[in-house]
Amino acid sequence: MAVSTFNGLNIALRGLLAQQRALDATTHNIANANTVGYTRQEAVLEAEQPLSNVSVWGMQFPGQIGQGVTVSSYRRIRDVFNDAQLRDASSQQSSLDVQYRELHGTTLAMPEPSDRGLQALMQRFFTAWHDVANSPESVAARQALAQSAQSLTTAISSAASSMARSRTNDDNEIDSGVTNVNTITAQIATLNQQIGDTVLAGAQLDPTTGAVVKPGQSPNDLLDKRDKLLDDLATHINITSVTYDDQQRATVVVAGLAVVAPGTGATPITRSQIDTAFASGALTAGSLHGLETAWSTKLNEANPTSYASQLNTLAQALHDTVNAQHALGVDLAGTAGSLFFDMTSPTGPPGAASRLTVASGILANPSTIAAAAAGEGPGSSGNANAIIALQQAVTTGSTTFKDFYNGLQSALGTATAGANSSLGSQAIVVNGLTDRRTQSSGVSLDEEMSNMIKFQHAYSAAARVLSAMDDNLSKLINSTGRVGL
Repeated sequence: MAVSTFNGLNIALRGLLAQQRALDATTHNIANANTVGYTRQEAVLEAEQPLSNVSVWGMQFPGQIGQGVTVSSYRRIRDVFNDAQLRDASSQQSSLDVQYRELHGTTLAMPEPSDRGLQALMQRFFTAWHDVANSPESVAARQALAQSAQSLTTAISSAASSMARSRTNDDNEIDSGVTNVNTITAQIATLNQQIGDTVLAGAQLDPTTGAVVKPGQSPNDLLDKRDKLLDDLATHINITSVTYDDQQRATVVVAGLAVVAPGTGATPITRSQIDTAFASGALTAGSLHGLETAWSTKLNEANPTSYASQLNTLAQALHDTVNAQHALGVDLAGTAGSLFFDMTSPTGPPGAASRLTVASGILANPSTIAAAAAGEGPGSSGNANAIIALQQAVTTGSTTFKDFYNGLQSALGTATAGANSSLGSQAIVVNGLTDRRTQSSGVSLDEEMSNMIKFQHAYSAAARVLSAMDDNLSKLINSTGRVGL
């Protein structure tokens, strides 16, 4: 059996169509060169199934004739390993960015060194006691002391209120972040279904297991959308794992929580789950981790190591120590000293810093300041000197007021600088991984232009072959058997 004369026409046509499809893929790449999240695609060309045993003499003569080319699939050029690294690095960067933001905000609440910083205001407070000790009968010196004390308490209260507002904002941002995570995972679940349906459309299935052997279609653009959502998800929370089934549907686990699974869709997470994941160490990165770090540890008054708690400790010590010594003295009228510092609600952390004020009696009548020691007479300064001595006394745990506050500032400054340095280093890692993704998956216009010319020439050649075969067939059909023409 001879090969049909029309066989060459089919081969040329297949070449024409294959090059056209490859050119279409190149055009699609060029059109999406600036599309965020787009992955470069290429048409995978392979030889068409050949004809076997073309004649009864197939054992003596060549038994196969090639049938040209076909497009077997449209492949995404994607590095899954780099994707996992980039998402992990992006999660770490988001966490560090939030942590630095919160630490920097805390340093602004207690600006140092500054004329309005707590260190300067505390020094002025004790300097004002020196002035009263030098002139115990001077009402002006007492008024200056009252004003200095008020400036100090206002600064402490302002710093505490700033931290409290930041913590409230963090609390709201965590709730918003949980909502964003649930929105993203719901979109991923929807894309999962669409991707699975596309893969199954015309797919080759294993007759025994029913698993997909060869996808019916390649949902490349849908896969790009899902990968973009996974990138966005990583900025909010650390992705523990992403696995895929035979239909290319993703199973997503974040912070140890399964949030997307084929068949079941998305499982929303709750705020309590995020709090628990942070406490257990499962939440390790993402903006939610940075917010939880600030909310649960750095700004939480109930945490004894937090900056807010340490400020409360300072305020409480100042309140208790100065009041205890002030009560031992007498004022200009010879009356025993009353409260110098007051609190607007029951004493004791949490909340001491935000509630610390100068007693209303001191502000209304500075002559009630008990500068004299009991038994020395109203015009003496024994008690004022005793209060001055508190500046160098061990009053706050195992240190002085000044050293305790300096330790707080030093720890805060070190943490802020460290977060800023880590953020800069992490940005370098993220940029490097992003560049690697761009090199492997991004669209190079120079490369696409080269491919376009290559496919264009192949298309033209196939068209020429088609024209030649058409001429041959025309000669065969119209001229065979007509002698002399």
